[in-house]
Amino acid sequence: MMARVFLLAVVLVVQIVGYTVAQKSSCEELGTVFYPVPATRCEEFSQEAKFGAPSQYRIKKCKPDLAFDVHECACNWKYAFTCPNTLNYPETPKFIACMADCMYKTSQEIQDIFSQCGTNFGCWDSRGGGRCHSRCNIEPEEPVTGLNEH
Repeated sequence: MMARVFLLAVVLVVQIVGYTVAQKSSCEELGTVFYPVPATRCEEFSQEAKFGAPSQYRIKKCKPDLAFDVHECACNWKYAFTCPNTLNYPETPKFIACMADCMYKTSQEIQDIFSQCGTNFGCWDSRGGGRCHSRCNIEPEEPVTGLNEH
């Protein structure tokens, strides 16, 4: 009986470890570079995440203006990092909503462009969004004026 319980425990541990490794592997397939994330104050994490400190955090090799979001295993608009959890980049609400309003496109259309462009001005400009990019590409602390609130 004890042997069966021990065997069951081993099987469970292997499954749990396998799941964790599988999650990491799927992250690595996206080009993620892993670094240890030390215990730190939230404000420090946000600043380091914003400016991308590879010596202290695991940062994905993202397009310009994006950084790796350690919570979501995805690229994220650099200054959308919040405490304690951050947002996956297609859910960056202020930028997406602002661009959708300004360009008269759906949120999904904007997310599709954003997945290709990040916050790169030239990329948005080539898709007819240069003026809107200049208007919307601001840090969350700065209010977006003249737009409908969602």
